[in-house]
Amino acid sequence: MFVEERKKRILDILQDQHRVTVNQLTESLPVSEATIRRDLQDLEQQGSLKRTRGGAILSHSSNFEPPFPQKEALASEEKKYIGKLAASFLNDGDTVIIDSGTTTLQTIAHLNQKDLTVITNSVCAITALSQKPDIRFIVAGGYNRCQSQALVGDWTLTMLKQFHANKLFLGVDGIDLIYGFTTPSIEEVAIKQQMIKCADEVFVIADSNKFNRVTLNKVAEIEEVDYIITDPQLSPVLAEKYTNRGVTIITKNEAAANSL
Repeated sequence: MFVEERKKRILDILQDQHRVTVNQLTESLPVSEATIRRDLQDLEQQGSLKRTRGGAILSHSSNFEPPFPQKEALASEEKKYIGKLAASFLNDGDTVIIDSGTTTLQTIAHLNQKDLTVITNSVCAITALSQKPDIRFIVAGGYNRCQSQALVGDWTLTMLKQFHANKLFLGVDGIDLIYGFTTPSIEEVAIKQQMIKCADEVFVIADSNKFNRVTLNKVAEIEEVDYIITDPQLSPVLAEKYTNRGVTIITKNEAAANSL
């Protein structure tokens, strides 16, 4: 069992039981107690759980935000899958806003549409897009927030208000049926909300670990988003709850199935 697969299994057990001990996990998973403790430590740093004496409990609310390189390493295979999937929903001639974030960043490697315009506030996206001469891109400038490598501030907001886009690929840190879409960064809330206003269609791009998480600042209600693109590990039962709220959950593009 791979590391990320094992961590996903730990979170699945916590979703069902809300509390778990190290002994229970070693009985369920074919690894040592020391390995389980390391996994729990990593998941706590990610904000997915809180360690207790001898085990862990589910962390429904977390305002902890790991450094950007650490976030890139979390659920990296899922993020690559989601990035490729998201890119398949763009068409020739589209204008798309790509928000900052480690998952949204993964879309750029798969952009091959003609006459595509990208608007972004992601510092990392600027570097990636500069390697694609056929794509026109616009930077919504501001000052750099190192934790997320996002450009933020009044300049960013003012620039975004001038634009209209067909689609938005939005990054979030928490997705919850009650609290909606959230982020730990108060500096990014207004930026993300303005992006939503600019776009005809809003795609939240997030791995399944972001579900049932709540962070400090609300970005949007569930009903303000059209689609959530995520990985196939999302529980079908949970996916149905979001579908019932009017959001389309996407884990595969049937039209692009052969390339995924």
